[in-house]
Amino acid sequence: MTANRRKYSSISTCFLFGIDAVLADIEVSITSGLPNFDIVGLCDPSIRESKERVRAAIRYAGYEFPTGRITVGLSPAYMHKSGSSFDLPLALCILIASGQIHCVLKGRIFAYGELTLTGMVREVPGSIPRLACTQDTNISHVIVPGRNVREASLLQMKAYGVSSLQDAIQYAEGRSGDKAVDLLDDFADSSGLNRFELPSEKFVVEPIDFSFLRGQEKTGRALLLAASGFHNILLTGSPGSGKTTAARILQGILPPLSPDEKLELLKLQSASRILFDEDLRLKQRPFRYVHHTCTPAAMAGGGTNPTPGELSLSLHGVLFLDEMAEFSPRVLDLLRQPMEDNSILISRAGTKIRFPTQFLLVGAMNPCRCGKLLEDPRGCTCNEWQRRQYANHISGPLLDRIDLFSELYRVEKHALMESVEGANLHLSAALSEQVAACWDRQYRRCDVDGQPRVLNGMNRSLQIMDAFRISRTAVDFAVQSAEKLHVTARGLNRMLRVARTVADLEGEVDVTVSHVAEAIHFRHKPI
Repeated sequence: MTANRRKYSSISTCFLFGIDAVLADIEVSITSGLPNFDIVGLCDPSIRESKERVRAAIRYAGYEFPTGRITVGLSPAYMHKSGSSFDLPLALCILIASGQIHCVLKGRIFAYGELTLTGMVREVPGSIPRLACTQDTNISHVIVPGRNVREASLLQMKAYGVSSLQDAIQYAEGRSGDKAVDLLDDFADSSGLNRFELPSEKFVVEPIDFSFLRGQEKTGRALLLAASGFHNILLTGSPGSGKTTAARILQGILPPLSPDEKLELLKLQSASRILFDEDLRLKQRPFRYVHHTCTPAAMAGGGTNPTPGELSLSLHGVLFLDEMAEFSPRVLDLLRQPMEDNSILISRAGTKIRFPTQFLLVGAMNPCRCGKLLEDPRGCTCNEWQRRQYANHISGPLLDRIDLFSELYRVEKHALMESVEGANLHLSAALSEQVAACWDRQYRRCDVDGQPRVLNGMNRSLQIMDAFRISRTAVDFAVQSAEKLHVTARGLNRMLRVARTVADLEGEVDVTVSHVAEAIHFRHKPI
């Protein structure tokens, strides 16, 4: 921040670019001449509209709006900017440049926030990336909307929260007393722990316990393998056989988000909306239940100012496609590249933004249009052409990228009774610990090999025999089986990843023939 008799001042701020924030500078110059207010720097109408909000807020706070020629420059000028977050720093710049307030803060000042006509400061989307962009810079003072102190605490950084323009003015003039303190102190309990990290009984939606999956042993094993290695899975069964229940059970046996995963997820979520208290408390992995009417833009992300889609919003969690065969083939084929690269590139005129897409895909579908083919072939009302058309909605290349396939059948009377009674309602917690131990084995193996920490389902190593400790006998057996089952090279690779997960669950160092045999058991078999 600088100011002199030439009536000039500058304050740093930022704007969103995808899920990241870019540092920017607001410069204000006030010269003599006819009253005029210009904003330059490749900004859209949402920023130009801020002139009237800032004018009203300054007057409401008891200050005069300058009557000279006001020129506002936003840099970097070559990047397009939008949003209402420039209101607060713009108002401060105008007041400092006009000499109505004397800023005593030393060093570079950073601020953002939307102003109401009465000078109140509102929070804006993208709080976490905005705050993160100030880290490792020479910024000395960070001024944010009051509610964004939660995010500052989460990022382990100092910031000053304001509820009005008057609060920001008092801080700039050094009249705020001891209010501007390290927010880690304000938002920590007596034990020193961040209270926003604690779970909230009010907002956490508990997943279905594993004990409700009765009489579906194969599917139960498939869900455990899917969670243990982060493998994609497709569930096929008649209507009412429990496919949706099985998908929700999977969420409950996944370990909670790690601090780094939680921060990455919150950063992505905050880029498209304002975060709530329950978002910051939640440790449960996301579960995105996508309807089959979803459009390509909603699935992949996009818009004039691109925002994340369902592929990205399910980051580190479950992407559930119910009635998968009812989705548009265009939407389903969008999944192929993000499933391989763990990211998706959104291209717009003059803009390219990459969003992360590291998710566990869970698909559910009926065996045919009427749903009777699997258990009652004679009662099926679909002809051969209809069955083929229904199955062909999911392309071969997409099926090739799915690791596990399981069928759900009608359960017996005693199993139905047990599922209703819900006996042993604590299976998911024990299985989650088992899955977490399996993840640790995979991470330790990556550390020993000097590779990035990834789970088996996400491992893209080309030296799969060495990376997964697969014996020559097991590989020969897998290749012979793949040839008989007409499995592609990609399918064989994924089959060996599942075999590695089976071995990890059993605590084995090497993958043997028995592990490969179980992986083959879960390969796709046309009905």
